Amino acid sequence: MRWALAASFIAMGLWILVPDKLDEDEANTNRTHFGVFGATVVAFFIAEMGDKTQIATVALAARFHDFFGVVAGTTLGMMIANVPAILLGDRFAHRLPTGLVHGIAAVLFVVLGAMALFGVGVEAALGRRLCGLRAALRARVRRTSVALRCIGQPVKLQIA
Repeated sequence: MRWALAASFIAMGLWILVPDKLDEDEANTNRTHFGVFGATVVAFFIAEMGDKTQIATVALAARFHDFFGVVAGTTLGMMIANVPAILLGDRFAHRLPTGLVHGIAAVLFVVLGAMALFGVGVEAALGRRLCGLRAALRARVRRTSVALRCIGQPVKLQIA
């Protein structure tokens, strides 16, 4: 699994470096009746399908049985999260050098892929998880030994 993750990150980093090609007829945003609005609706519909936001919305609707409240709440929450990004993107997109942004993104993807490939950070995460398991096991042994002492049984349990 680690190899597939690493390969996908590295491939994405290299793909970012491929320049976009847009023909004149593709650049026409007024090709459809709905224009940018329609393209945005379709893009967000596809991107958000099966997303954790959608799953949370289903869970809220099932829990509270209030269709309009859940729809209003999720819509307002998405707007609060997305409107600042849209405003900042609109304000600064033309000022940012696209080549530099693509280069930084590509380097980040390749570095993350290399880290996944070589398992950087995996040992630390496993070490923390094992320490947590060991602490939980020690606590369980303590509770067991206390319970056994209470009923008069001899106890000789020890975990290093």
